[in-house]
Amino acid sequence: MGSSLQEANNELKENGKIKYVFNDSGNAALIVIQGQYQEVQKGNKLVYTWNWKMPAKGLDHEELFKLTVKFEESENGSRLSVTQESLSEHEHINPTQEGWEKALNDLYKYTTQSQNVSGCRELEKQQNVGQ
Repeated sequence: MGSSLQEANNELKENGKIKYVFNDSGNAALIVIQGQYQEVQKGNKLVYTWNWKMPAKGLDHEELFKLTVKFEESENGSRLSVTQESLSEHEHINPTQEGWEKALNDLYKYTTQSQNVSGCRELEKQQNVGQ
C-alpha cells in the first residue's frame, strides 16, 4: 500500500469506536478506516462493522462490512479466523484478498517475535491485575 499507520483509536468494548488512519509518504491521509464493535468476547471473538475512505482521491466507500474475528486454542498456540461480510446488496468495491493476507502475515510476524510475545504477555498480566 506504500503507507504507514499514523493514528489508531480502538475502544475494545461493545459499541466502542474503531479508527485507523494510514498516511502516504507525504503525510497526507491515504486511507481512513472507521467502525464500531458489535460484540466483544475476551479471548474468543470480536465482531465489528467497518468502512473506508480515501480522502486524497475523493473516494468515500459508504457500504458497511461486518468482520468477525475468532480466536481458538490449537495444539501449537492459537488459531485466528477472519470472516468478512457485506451489509449491503451491492458490494462493488471489495478489499482484496491480497490485502487481508498481508495484514494477517504482518500480524503473525509481529506476534511471533520473542520481544513482542513477552510484551503482549506482560500487558495481559497488567490487564488481568486491574480487573
